[in-house]
Amino acid sequence: MSSPANRVNAARKGTGRYRAGSALVEFALVAPFFFLLVFGLVEAARLVMVCVTLSYAAHEGCRTGIAAGSTTADVQQAIEAALRTGFLSNVEVSISPSEVASAMQGTPITVRLRVPLSGVSWLPLPQFIGNRVAMASCTLSREGR
Repeated sequence: MSSPANRVNAARKGTGRYRAGSALVEFALVAPFFFLLVFGLVEAARLVMVCVTLSYAAHEGCRTGIAAGSTTADVQQAIEAALRTGFLSNVEVSISPSEVASAMQGTPITVRLRVPLSGVSWLPLPQFIGNRVAMASCTLSREGR
């Protein structure tokens, strides 16, 4: 007469070789969704980083522009330095007024930055991004001379 433990062991012996195949099939079914989720999270984090860097660069450029004695070149230099922290290039910069040095006290200084998302994506998936752009702007009043 066989004991219950012997019957369980006998049942396990017959199914052991089939478990490896089922694990492989399960992995093949789950892996694409898992990697899609991981790469999607990485790309979303990059998008947030780009937006924060643009906002920081616009604010730094604007802060430089409102100081007495600053020039448009100073503003441009401050923006470029801030953009390097986020590894961004090919950013469209708009500074208003175009001649910061000639702006009077109280004049609003505006810095606008734009970058196409297709240029900052780490993954070559343009069909998900399309023609979208990330933008940031900052406006502050010019300080006295």
